[in-house]
Amino acid sequence: LFPEDEDRKYIAVQFKKTFDVEHLPRMMDNIVRKTGCIIVFFAAGTAPGHDSFELYRNVTERMKEPAIVYEAENVWKTVAVISGAEAVFSSSLHVRIMAYIYLKPR
Repeated sequence: LFPEDEDRKYIAVQFKKTFDVEHLPRMMDNIVRKTGCIIVFFAAGTAPGHDSFELYRNVTERMKEPAIVYEAENVWKTVAVISGAEAVFSSSLHVRIMAYIYLKPR
């Protein structure tokens, strides 16, 4: 994710398209300030009714702190994002299971 800064810490965030995101930008900004980690939004799946890169971009545009929308649609890249994160916030059971396997706070 960060070839120029391999030690950069991040929190991986995923949520379904139906998730209420009204307060999410402010909450994510608070997390960035408190942890020093960047937020990386990623998709668990992009089938209709699941995650939305457009929604993630909308949230990042409303944030004041830095954030990334990681637009990979590859299961192994998704697992890599989860495994390298400091913590994982997710509405997906499968993502939470992967976070558990890699001993990530969730």
